[in-house]
Amino acid sequence: GVVAPNPAAALASRPNEAIVLMVKPLGIALDAAHTHVYISDAEANRVLKFPLSPSNPMHYGVVVAGRDDQAAGRSLDALSSPTGIAVSLRLFIADTGNNRVLAWDDFAGQGQLIAGTGEPGDALHQLDRPSAVLVDADIARQGRGFRAVIVADAGNHRVLRWRAGSARGELLWAVSSGTLFRNALAWSGQDILMTTADREMCGNSRTRRETRGHFR
Repeated sequence: GVVAPNPAAALASRPNEAIVLMVKPLGIALDAAHTHVYISDAEANRVLKFPLSPSNPMHYGVVVAGRDDQAAGRSLDALSSPTGIAVSLRLFIADTGNNRVLAWDDFAGQGQLIAGTGEPGDALHQLDRPSAVLVDADIARQGRGFRAVIVADAGNHRVLRWRAGSARGELLWAVSSGTLFRNALAWSGQDILMTTADREMCGNSRTRRETRGHFR
C-alpha cells in the first residue's frame, strides 16, 4: 500500500487501497469523536491519520505531520523519530529526535513549538528525547489553543508540565529508576498513570497514579 498524497481525493476515490506499510509505528492516539486514529511512524519521521468507519475500515493513511519524503529535519515542517502523540483539538507530538514537543494542525505544513528548544539538555527550558505527551482536556478548551501539556522527558528521567506560552517547564515528578517509554503517560479518569519499565528486566514495569489535583 501507499500513503495518499491528496487526502481528500484518496479517501473519497480509492477506498479499497491497502493500509500504508508503515516503517516503525510507535505512538497511537484517537481523536475525541473516535472517528480517526493517529499513528506516529518513527523511522519515517511522520504522523499518519486513518479514518475509522464500519463501512470503510482503515484502508488508507494520510500524512498529517512531517515530510512526504520521510526525511528527518530540524525545521518546523519536519520531524525526527516522533514517538508519543496526543490529540486535543490539535495534534501534539513528542518529536523525540529533535528534543521538543510540537502542536500541529492537520495538513498545516508545519508545527508550532510548544516545549523544548531543539537542543538536548537538563535545564527546565530543555528536553532530552521526550517520549510521551498528554493534554489536560479540562484546561485545553479555548479555540485551538491550550493551557498546558504534560511531557515525559525520557532522557532526563522526569515528567514536566509546560504551560502555553511559557519558556520553561515545571517539574512534576522525577523518575529515580526505570525508563519512560512512548506510552508512559495516560489518563485514568481524573488521574494520570505514569508507567516506567525496568532498565534491566525486559517486561518488568511499574505504574504510579497521580491525581490531577496534585499538579494544578
